[in-house]
Amino acid sequence: MSREKIHYKSEEEIACIRKSSLLVSKTLGEVGKLIEPGVSTLKLDEVAESFIRDHGAIPAFKNHHPIFAESPFPYSLCISVNEEVVHGMPGEKKLLKEGDVVSVDCGVKLDGFYGASAYTFMVGEVSEEKKDLLKVTKEALYRGIKKASGGNYLGDVSNAIQTHVQKQIYMSPRKYLIMDKRRVA
Repeated sequence: MSREKIHYKSEEEIACIRKSSLLVSKTLGEVGKLIEPGVSTLKLDEVAESFIRDHGAIPAFKNHHPIFAESPFPYSLCISVNEEVVHGMPGEKKLLKEGDVVSVDCGVKLDGFYGASAYTFMVGEVSEEKKDLLKVTKEALYRGIKKASGGNYLGDVSNAIQTHVQKQIYMSPRKYLIMDKRRVA
């Protein structure tokens, strides 16, 4: 097993990555403005692609062809609604509804550098259970980020996330968070 040498980025490369990542953030902001009941996920994808290209970049996901896939990914965004697993495909008939939770994953390539991020949006009014779920997952994210520092291991990051989520599952009065401990532990 060979290990590749770590390539440390220069200040200029880091600045390019930051610029690309900022465009991702702005794209997610533009998409977020449109999220409401009745909007198709394909419309969100089209707006994102136009916004990315108008800013001199290309959608990083579009036409990406992983070796395990039969064909290239045909969209600019991965959009997953409610319980749909990550990397969902947008669709003209896939309309958002009141109370949906929508994960939008975006990537761009700008000046040869990539930026990517995902954000979860609520469509209109969502149930208290869904609000709680989003609150717990956001808290878990920040606990993981706090552990992602020099000297720590990936296991430290994942443990911080898992510990927080498990604590919330066992303590939550909400029905959706009550799970069989054997599945969670």
